[in-house]
Amino acid sequence: MRAPNRWDDALLAGATSWATLAPMATLLVDARWVVPAFVVSAVVIVTGIVARGYFRHWAPVLALQLVAGLESIVLIHGRGHTSYGLPTWETVVALNNVLVEARETILRYSAPAPTNRGMIVALSFLALAVILAVDLLAATWQAPAAAGLALLTAYLITAANSGEPLFFAYFVIPAALWLAMLARSGTARLRRWATVLPKTPSGQAPPADPRTAFARGASVLGVGALLLAVLLPALVPHLPTRYLGDGLGRSNRTAGGGTFSLSTTLDLLGNLESNSARPALRYRTNVANPGPLRVAVLVDYNATGEFRQRQQYPATQIGPGQPLQSVDGLVNWWGPVRDQLPPGSIRTGTLTAYDAKLDQPQIALPYGAQYLRVDGAGQAVEFREGTVEVFDSTSSYEVDFAAIDPSPRLLQESPPWSSNPVGFLSDTVTPDTLEVDPRAATLLSETMASIAGEAQTDLERAVAIQDWLRSPAFTYDLTLAPVVEQDGVAPDAITHFLRTRQGYCQQFATAMIMLARSSGIPARMAIGFLPGRVSRGEWTVLQSDAHAWPELYFAPYGWVRFDPTPGSRSGAAPTYARVPTVTPSSSSTTVTARPTGAATRPQDQLDPQDLQPSTQTSWQRVRAMSRWAWVGVGLGAGVLAALVLPVTSLLARRRRLAQREDDAAVIEARWQDLIARLGDLGIATPGTLTPRQVHGHLADTAVLDNATAAALGRVVGVLELARYAPPGEELADPSRDIAAIYASVDASRSPRVRLRARLLPYAGRAALLSAGRALAALPARLADEVRHRGDT
Repeated sequence: MRAPNRWDDALLAGATSWATLAPMATLLVDARWVVPAFVVSAVVIVTGIVARGYFRHWAPVLALQLVAGLESIVLIHGRGHTSYGLPTWETVVALNNVLVEARETILRYSAPAPTNRGMIVALSFLALAVILAVDLLAATWQAPAAAGLALLTAYLITAANSGEPLFFAYFVIPAALWLAMLARSGTARLRRWATVLPKTPSGQAPPADPRTAFARGASVLGVGALLLAVLLPALVPHLPTRYLGDGLGRSNRTAGGGTFSLSTTLDLLGNLESNSARPALRYRTNVANPGPLRVAVLVDYNATGEFRQRQQYPATQIGPGQPLQSVDGLVNWWGPVRDQLPPGSIRTGTLTAYDAKLDQPQIALPYGAQYLRVDGAGQAVEFREGTVEVFDSTSSYEVDFAAIDPSPRLLQESPPWSSNPVGFLSDTVTPDTLEVDPRAATLLSETMASIAGEAQTDLERAVAIQDWLRSPAFTYDLTLAPVVEQDGVAPDAITHFLRTRQGYCQQFATAMIMLARSSGIPARMAIGFLPGRVSRGEWTVLQSDAHAWPELYFAPYGWVRFDPTPGSRSGAAPTYARVPTVTPSSSSTTVTARPTGAATRPQDQLDPQDLQPSTQTSWQRVRAMSRWAWVGVGLGAGVLAALVLPVTSLLARRRRLAQREDDAAVIEARWQDLIARLGDLGIATPGTLTPRQVHGHLADTAVLDNATAAALGRVVGVLELARYAPPGEELADPSRDIAAIYASVDASRSPRVRLRARLLPYAGRAALLSAGRALAALPARLADEVRHRGDT
């Protein structure tokens, strides 16, 4: 005798597991991990259903599920590293390398993290582990209560690392499915008791089904527990999220993700390591390339290798409608320099920011900010060195800007600061903007001599520094190289970076500032954000776009941005950061810009074509659908899928009745249909019984009342007359009695059994299986027909 495969328990366990895994979507940017993980889960569930039909012991079932699940992961994620589809040592090494990427993502990113290949593979393994544990406990061992431990562990991975409260449905749905597993297991055990429904004397109403009372009590307890679990967190303080150490659980200030601040001491590693894909702000602007958004300017450099903001620098309080006089804006009194600029050298526009998450007093502004309009009081403090601070956090504001976009020729003609200390914002050039770390002064001078020994102008020296730092000789990495002491003395930060040539934007910017200062060019540090990425006119700046860059002073144009960080992080270098070359021609001298530096566009950098209006394909429009639209599509597809078997069963029954030639055949078809539909309600009838034996079997098993038993007797009488009476005998129509019998038995069943009978009728399943077998046999039939015609 074959073992029970418990397919219904397995499907319920799989649905519960995926209801628990679904909230993982809140930890990642997109849902590309779902399909591979779902395929692995389906393979494990189907393997378990088949294996349980042949093995009674749990060990071979679990072993086959594990092998099938691992093989599915190998086939999905290990392509190119297998031998005829089977894993090898190369497969293990490849998957290990990918999982290392997942570990780095967990340690460096906060939710929502990027959905890279490592995270997709890791979540496939997680789905495999959860499905194996829940299926083993709930379906194989029939212990759904213990399966709750595995489900709780999977749920905590999301709940403790999301950084914000989860939508209540993410808890209610898996909890409700787990309670359904418990209820199913409890009622199944209750049915195995010796006496569930005692027989009653004729004429008395049957006693209440004890399973109904059991289910009712369990439902009250389950619903009460669910409500308590949903309402209690609103009254109890939340603990810090640290389920994965310092991984995806990192969150700023509150569990809700709230506001955050960039470090003004320029210890940017904390901001960069979080690499949160959560938006820092969104904005719209009428400028195609707005450039980076500056938050603060730092000048003071301390012995620990950090730049700090000078709070004691002169500041001006501004109110609504007052211009920002000193933040690199082209104001009216700056006429002489403005007149020297060629057409197109001044970039003007308006930037409207909203959904800003920066905490006060910080605010992100474009270069050349002139007028700032802030929601609320609209007051701010403006520091003469280039920083603007607001009194209160603001989620939306508008700023007009007019920034200088000088040409390489103009910067090439800029005189050294020492020979012409007069110009726009010249009062911001103070002695500390030329101060270098004395411990690294010798190395800085030697480095400048080697990389810019032939440079004649400040621009040539600046471009040489930038190009050298952006070259392949340097590596962008958030992990600094280990410090190696020499003669028992640790090197200073500048010396350590120039020797190891490994770091992130803080180190690259600091190195350029110190090299520029050592050659007589005033330099300072700016922190803020890269411009972000644009979609349909809306720019989105992520917290992971935090960046640091140097500003060098070029008289009379003021502070000019450079970017020595490699292009893989910062994108292309500024267009003016090039050394112009003179190209002789027949009639005139043409000034062209000679590109310098390794400026490559990163994968997430906007292509110029992205700014042009484009016509979306049908597939692009499908991908652009919102989450709720996909939910609606999924619900509609689910409803249609649920109707397949009921509709197929109805059509099959009608077709069988229509194909009968006489009344006797119709009565026989109605009888067989009644037996099948009662089987759907859980009352199986052996096919070897005679009609009168079926009458006794159903009366005992279904506990029929007197009226229903009498109706069943009349149907049996008509059936026997149809089978054994001579042809031409008049036959009564039993359809009304058959309907009464089914309705009576149906009313005595539990809602779950009744729902299953309607959604999974035997007639529908048999019709689909028959159609499948016919389709599978079609090639053979066609081949036989071709062969038969050939013989004839």
